[in-house]
Amino acid sequence: MYQLEHSVSINATKEEIWKVLIDVNQWKQWDKDVKSAQLHGSFAAGTKGTLVSMDDKISTFFITHIQEPDYYSNYYQYPFFSKLNFTHQIEELASTCRVTFLANFSGLLGKYFFLKQKKAILSVMKQAMANLVVLCTEQLN
Repeated sequence: MYQLEHSVSINATKEEIWKVLIDVNQWKQWDKDVKSAQLHGSFAAGTKGTLVSMDDKISTFFITHIQEPDYYSNYYQYPFFSKLNFTHQIEELASTCRVTFLANFSGLLGKYFFLKQKKAILSVMKQAMANLVVLCTEQLN
């Protein structure tokens, strides 16, 4: 498996961060690569969603695992039995929370997609997480 990882500290509670992360319709507030996103059902394992990127590419994702308010995972199906799996983790520390995003490429062409997309995806992850810090901090004020 080929993995990317990025973490930030946020001065908010796990529950406050969790609320922002699972509000799929508002992902565009902190992930500026997202034009729109929606779930086709409740926020639960097995639920399908649709994401439209700023370049108008439409992607389907599926929620796979949830442990509220610690983490959730979702994946995007890639060609040739490959997947891009995302995990969003929240860890409570002494006075802040550490939020970690993991992106794992798996499957037949996982290595190919990792090598082709790692710089772009890591860049988007870092920017989205910086925006998440600002958004969560602003909501407390």
